Amino acid sequence: MPRLLATSFDRWDAVHFAGIAIDGYVYEHNHAFYPGLPLLARGLARGVLRHIFQNSVVACDERTVLVLSFLGISHLASLLAVPIMLSLSLAVLGSPGLSKTATMLFILQPSATFTLAPYTEAPFALLTLAGLAWLARLVGQPGLASQAW
Repeated sequence: MPRLLATSFDRWDAVHFAGIAIDGYVYEHNHAFYPGLPLLARGLARGVLRHIFQNSVVACDERTVLVLSFLGISHLASLLAVPIMLSLSLAVLGSPGLSKTATMLFILQPSATFTLAPYTEAPFALLTLAGLAWLARLVGQPGLASQAW
């Protein structure tokens, strides 16, 4: 089961991220991808997930565990971005109803499928929203904070 899940998500950018995490920057086209996500996924795969799958009934190879760690990072970043989006939209919009609507639209947008795939969109969204929320609190004027960002 984990192998089937990993192979279905081992497409597009995930192929390059997994290749970078396993072999490093071997090919010229690998340099289009930053090293943060592959390093984080490799650390998670080698530090935590490998021990989980070694002691389970289901044996997984290194690439499967790596893609599963990419998925875990994307899902966790997506989950953590939601309350930040809610608090940021409440600070900017000032209305709980509109903030909930904006957050639901953030969750249900058509491109949200990319935030659940092993790509950089979810960590990027999380860090962007966290930066905007931090600036909004720091400056005290959410509109000015979003313009400065």
